[in-house]
Amino acid sequence: SHDRHLLRNTVEEFWLVHQGRVEIFDGDLDAYHQWAQITLQTSLSTRAQQANEDSDLKIDRKVQRQQAAAQREKLKPLTQKLKKVEQEMEKLQARLTDVETLMGDADLYLSENKEKMQKLLKEQGELKSTLENAELQWLEISEALEQASV
Repeated sequence: SHDRHLLRNTVEEFWLVHQGRVEIFDGDLDAYHQWAQITLQTSLSTRAQQANEDSDLKIDRKVQRQQAAAQREKLKPLTQKLKKVEQEMEKLQARLTDVETLMGDADLYLSENKEKMQKLLKEQGELKSTLENAELQWLEISEALEQASV
């Protein structure tokens, strides 16, 4: 009941129902009122503290996301350059494979195909050299990207 006058005049023993438990309350109605105020203040204080912590976590996450975005933006030119070099390396490797496949043809070694053979050998050498330079460039960019991301 919420009628304090009725409770004072009729109740000899008080029971406390709190946090899923029922137990005998050791005190009178005034002691219960004090207990209820303290519990309420503690609960409100705890909730406010949790709200502040949650707010701090949200702010920290926001700051982390902003820093990560800034880092990605800073690394974007290197990343794009790395992708460009990788694409170039793929094209060079594909063409080198084609040239080496053509060189595997036995008819190429006949005397009438000498000029074609020389062109393929020259192209193979140029492709290997260009591919090697691209690989070195890829390594340099990868290292720079790794150092910048630390």
